Amino acid sequence: MLDVHNICVVLGGTPIVQDFSLQIPTGTTTALVGPSGSGKTTILHAICGITPVTSGSVSYDGRDITNTPIHQRKIGMVFQDSDLFPHLTVWHNIAFGLAFVTPRLGARAVAERVQELLALVGMETFGDRRIDDLSGGEQRRVALARALAPWPHLLLLDEPFSALDSALRLRLIADIGDILSATRTTALIVTHDPAEAEILATRTVSISSPSTT
Repeated sequence: MLDVHNICVVLGGTPIVQDFSLQIPTGTTTALVGPSGSGKTTILHAICGITPVTSGSVSYDGRDITNTPIHQRKIGMVFQDSDLFPHLTVWHNIAFGLAFVTPRLGARAVAERVQELLALVGMETFGDRRIDDLSGGEQRRVALARALAPWPHLLLLDEPFSALDSALRLRLIADIGDILSATRTTALIVTHDPAEAEILATRTVSISSPSTT
């Protein structure tokens, strides 16, 4: 279980997140819903270690990870802009996550895991494609596969459906919901759209600025 306890984040002297607490049971999906500027992305960054916590704590399954280095937290993240490497193929983008987090994994095991993830996101034949040749929805699928590749304990998704047209967004929401369910991945998704939260999440947490619960 993820346990975020009374975290505060102050950046440049400005409080961005104040006394935010959240618990996510293992194997469930929680949606964090709120307007722009409410600190949603900062909360994700604090959980995964990109942004330091000023006070409070973050733990997973009883282990305090507040000051644990990013690569040791076993947390995957799908960024709003996908954050893929345009000079690499789809296959190598997914393999990168494995090489970074599990460097001792052999080449054969890496290849098997990449193929498994390509199949999971419905892109079995896309391994040799370059990122620039993919649609927005396809890039989101690759980003999801890369985040899931190293078997994370927790998956964080930051507005993963933004900038997609409505038809594609609805299809991708359903597909990602099925993937999270099939993999029993513990997940926290940030969105400003209550409809997305209702489809994907077992629980919704609403926040406003400054971020409190």
